[in-house]
Amino acid sequence: MGGLLLMAGVGIVRAVQVRQAGGELGSDAGGCVPMVGPGSRVLLIGDSMAVGLTPHVKRLSNASGADCQVLTQAGSHVEQWLVGQSHDALIATLRELKPTLVVAALGLSDSKSGLSVEHIRSKALMLATQLTVDGAALLWVLPPALPFEDRMTPALSGSSIRTFVTRRLPLPKGPDGMSPTAAGYAGWARQLWLSLSCFRQGGFGGLPLASGKPQTSLLTPVQLPKRPSRPVMIGRKRRKRV
Repeated sequence: MGGLLLMAGVGIVRAVQVRQAGGELGSDAGGCVPMVGPGSRVLLIGDSMAVGLTPHVKRLSNASGADCQVLTQAGSHVEQWLVGQSHDALIATLRELKPTLVVAALGLSDSKSGLSVEHIRSKALMLATQLTVDGAALLWVLPPALPFEDRMTPALSGSSIRTFVTRRLPLPKGPDGMSPTAAGYAGWARQLWLSLSCFRQGGFGGLPLASGKPQTSLLTPVQLPKRPSRPVMIGRKRRKRV
C-alpha cells in the first residue's frame, strides 16, 4: 500500500468514518496543525503492537520526509522502559535523535499482566515525563479490542497524555483473536498517520468510529471531495413583499 498524501482534497485516504469525542479529539479551536512532515524526527517505542506497526510507520514516515527510528521489545511492560537495558537504550536514542514526536504503543502486555490500573498509570506518567523532557510531543497508542480486560485505557483516562484510541477500529484479527493480521496493522498505521496529519489544539488522538453509521473498511480507500476553487457565499434569502 502506498503512503498517504497529507494534502487536503488531493487523494487523501480516509480509512474510517470518524467523529470527535470529548476528551479524545478535543476542541476545533485553532484548526489542524500537521505534527509530522519534512524534517520531523519520529521515535516509535513499544511492545508487540509497535513491532507490527513498525514497517508501515517507517514507510509512511519516509513518504512524508520525516526521520523515523524505532525501539521495540515484544512483551515489554511500561515499567521495563524505566529501568535496565530498555531504559538505557531509550535514553541514548532520545539524546541522539532529539525527536520532535514520540509515539508510544504500549499497554498490551500491561493489560495481560494483572497489574492494577493505578500501578500502570503511575509508571505511564513517569515514562511520559522522560519522553517529553526535551520538548517532544507524545502520542500514546492504546491497545485494540482485547479478549481480556484493557487496563491501559482506564490508566490514562483523565490524564494529560494524548492518546490514539484503537479499540473501536475494525481491525482484522489473526487466529488468536487479539493480534491484527498484516493487513490489519497496515490499516491501523494508515489511520494513525492520518491523525498525526491533523493535530487539533486542545486535544489530540482518539479517533473513535461514529456509532450507528455504516463503517468504511480500513482497507478501502475513500476519496474526500475536493475543495471548491472559489469560496461559496451563503446569504439569507430575502422575503417577498406582499
